[in-house]
Amino acid sequence: MKFRKLLIAVLLMPLCALTVTGCAEAGGLTFPNASDLTATPKEQLTPDHPAMSSDVEDEKYKRRLEAWGESECSKVARLCRFHRALGMPIECAPIEDKICTVGPEAPS
Repeated sequence: MKFRKLLIAVLLMPLCALTVTGCAEAGGLTFPNASDLTATPKEQLTPDHPAMSSDVEDEKYKRRLEAWGESECSKVARLCRFHRALGMPIECAPIEDKICTVGPEAPS
C-alpha cells in the first residue's frame, strides 16, 4: 500500500513541475518585471536644492528629471502592451512611436 502511494507521488511529480513552470508565462506571454509595478518618486526641487543656485546643477537636475520621466513612461508602455496582449481593450502606442522620448524627437 505504501509502495503504491509512493509510486503515484513519484509519477505525479513531473506533472506538477510542468504545471508550476507554466505559470511563468501565459501562452508565450512573459509577465512584466516587478519593478514595472512600482513608481519611482520624482526628485523634488526645494528652495535649498543645488539646482536653484547653479546653472550646471540645474542642467544636471533637468537631465535626471527627463531620465526619470522616460523611465516611468516606459514602465506604463510595457504594462499597457502586456495587458493588451491579455485581451484588455486598451489603446497603447506602438513601440516605434517612441512615445516616451522627451526632446526634439518627441511626437507632437
